[in-house]
Amino acid sequence: MRKIKIKRLKKLRLLLILLIAIASIYLGAQYVYHYVEPQLQAVAKQKVSFAINNIVKEVLADMEYRQEDLIEVKHVGEQFVDVEYDSYD
Repeated sequence: MRKIKIKRLKKLRLLLILLIAIASIYLGAQYVYHYVEPQLQAVAKQKVSFAINNIVKEVLADMEYRQEDLIEVKHVGEQFVDVEYDSYD
């Protein structure tokens, strides 16, 4: 009868350790979700913006264009009325 109680006690201890481990993993995941993820998203957004700006700069540096062909300024007398950009060119 004593062996049965010891085996049952070992099973309960193992179950308790397993439940504590699962709870620890869950709380760790919540910490990552609430505190670390927003910081990672901010860093990722910054890196992506930097990469896109560099790509655009490289593409614009390689292009040959005249500024006069891209912008058309309309004015009446000495006042500017409208500025139109030819984004297709």
